[in-house]
Amino acid sequence: MIIGDPTVFAIEWEFTEAYSTSSLKGLGFYNLYIAGRRFGRRQHDATVLGFMAGWTQDRRDARGSHQAPFADEPDAGAIAYGVLGAVYLEECQDEVFFGGFSASDVSRLVGDRQIEWPADAAFDDGSHVLHFDVGDQVRLIGCMNEGNREEIVATVAEAWMNADAFYGLLDRWDQAFEQDWKAALAAQDYDPAPRYTVFQVKD
Repeated sequence: MIIGDPTVFAIEWEFTEAYSTSSLKGLGFYNLYIAGRRFGRRQHDATVLGFMAGWTQDRRDARGSHQAPFADEPDAGAIAYGVLGAVYLEECQDEVFFGGFSASDVSRLVGDRQIEWPADAAFDDGSHVLHFDVGDQVRLIGCMNEGNREEIVATVAEAWMNADAFYGLLDRWDQAFEQDWKAALAAQDYDPAPRYTVFQVKD
């Protein structure tokens, strides 16, 4: 199932196995689309969907807090490389980013303000998605960690959205995801009670 416009921004997911535990929800995949490019593993066992659901809800509930001093840097490739270099690349730890930020400064800001969509197993294909609140707009930057600046920049996709539209999409996703989970459970004919075999002993 998909919510949104993949040519701008969309969330796609699929249950391959549903769990009755609400914190886990089930097994499947969870992908993000930015400007027509897909980010994330599209495999039946890519992630536990309950984790991604919780993190997406947290992101929605923290509306307006996903801010960074470099969020309005015109070059999306520079942002992608700066964040990935600071957070993930050992050889970049002594660099200065965005005109004066150390790698540890950038890494701390990215974590504290939930700039990066959680790097769950859903994205262990090297995908990274960055989310910035910029005034009444949301800026989304997707990229792949290919190990060097040129290769990272070559994978960048960027989209700007009105903040109301973006967070409204997260609300719609939340409702659709919950309905899909319940439908997946029903389709499995899930029985929450354990089954026991009763043996009758004759005297």
